[in-house]
Amino acid sequence: MELKKQFKISLTTCNVLYEPYYKRWIKDRQFLMPFEKRIQAFELNKNFFNSNDIVCFQEFPYSKDNKNEQSKNSFKKKAKEIFPKNEFKHIKDPQAKSDGLYSVIKSSTFDLIKSEIITFEKSDDIYVGTKRIQFLSLCLHEKPECTFGIINTHLPFVKHWFQSSEENSRKLFHQLLDIKSKNNDIQNWIVCGDFNFNILGKLKSRYSLLIEESCFDPKKGWKNIVSDFGFSEKSTSVNHELEMNDYILWNSQFLFASSVTQIPEDLEHLVKHFNKTENPWFYDDYFSDHSAVKIEFDFQN
Repeated sequence: MELKKQFKISLTTCNVLYEPYYKRWIKDRQFLMPFEKRIQAFELNKNFFNSNDIVCFQEFPYSKDNKNEQSKNSFKKKAKEIFPKNEFKHIKDPQAKSDGLYSVIKSSTFDLIKSEIITFEKSDDIYVGTKRIQFLSLCLHEKPECTFGIINTHLPFVKHWFQSSEENSRKLFHQLLDIKSKNNDIQNWIVCGDFNFNILGKLKSRYSLLIEESCFDPKKGWKNIVSDFGFSEKSTSVNHELEMNDYILWNSQFLFASSVTQIPEDLEHLVKHFNKTENPWFYDDYFSDHSAVKIEFDFQN
């Protein structure tokens, strides 16, 4: 009888906060973290990031215009230093003009079979902007028969906060699930990224919509974690004042989550000064308005 071999696989998702968006939202410039300090904070967390097998970034700067050249060059330069090309494969978003999706995979763990950028379907009620889906088809370097589908995404907002926004959120989720149905030969699936949120009140949160029967239903094998709140069965995310959630979802009979960590550890500190000017809207040693969320899996096949 052949013994199953166990692997450790780790993945992090992080919205790095595109600099022009940051400047647009913080009205009082005296509370802006200087860009150079944001880059230093990115580098400060180097060991957290390059200890992963997969890292999925959102709002990664691609802009080539002079206004944002510094942002584009500095983040790119640091990413190349943090993830050396002799150890990691960098997968870009060829459609990105300002900001977009950016993923890196550890070459000793995974081989890239293909990558694809998928655009969200446009409608009058969904602001797509730079939001897209990055689909990666991977296989284990040591066991090529073990295949993985990785979806790195940044979900759009809906334009109008009324009941149809719930249906529009479902449509966005179904576009993600369509990728899985079109690639049903892939054994293990992980979906991650910045899912944004619906305004609370009478509307269901995106988390509530996410786990419905027609979406990423736990009864169909989907498991998930939500930024700052641990595993889904313990999650109070739907009651969060701002519901700024970053998700990792997975569907595999071979993946077992062993630990979850994030930086900063306290998301409340990160967002409690949202749109206020009496205090900074960031940690002194962190660079974004989103936590970086890391999950470690035991993979047994």
